[in-house]
Amino acid sequence: MWLFLTRRTDAMRKRLRILHTAPEPSLEAVLRVRHGKRYLTVDAFNPLADLQADLTDLPLPDGLFDAVISSHVLEHIQDDRRAISELVRVLKPGGWALILVPYDPRRPTQEDPAMDTPAKRMAAYGHPYHYRIFGNDLPERFADAGLPVTTHSSRVFLSGHARRRHRINRNYLFFGRKPGNNLKMSDCSHD
Repeated sequence: MWLFLTRRTDAMRKRLRILHTAPEPSLEAVLRVRHGKRYLTVDAFNPLADLQADLTDLPLPDGLFDAVISSHVLEHIQDDRRAISELVRVLKPGGWALILVPYDPRRPTQEDPAMDTPAKRMAAYGHPYHYRIFGNDLPERFADAGLPVTTHSSRVFLSGHARRRHRINRNYLFFGRKPGNNLKMSDCSHD
């Protein structure tokens, strides 16, 4: 995620208003220094987050953020579609989102409401608090919420040498830009 943020977004070149869900301490430290009060963390359970809130009902105005960063959060939320809609709602037109989740591109999303206990979810999804493993229909879920995304495989984005050097296995990032007329060509990421 850090390599993508620094190489393919304006997160380290411009001061942005960023919403970061369940922030990783290593990223939070750098982004908070770079963006100051324009950087907001949100987590339903972490008392150190700037805002303790449920991602399915964010107490934030529409179009407040230039960017949203979310790593390994959506699989923990029962109503992921509602959470995605909320993240898109608080994003400005022309703003971008970078999202990482457990993802298997070979099949549709695996989820089942009958997996209603931690033990069942552990058996089905490999984690007691995951509600799904996202699949090849995930880009459609984002598009349905108003955020067309592109899928970026670590095997395409990084050379084999870079993956070994940074100890990155096969991962997929989803990068999307909310449609709108606030976008200037100089703001585009370069893929």
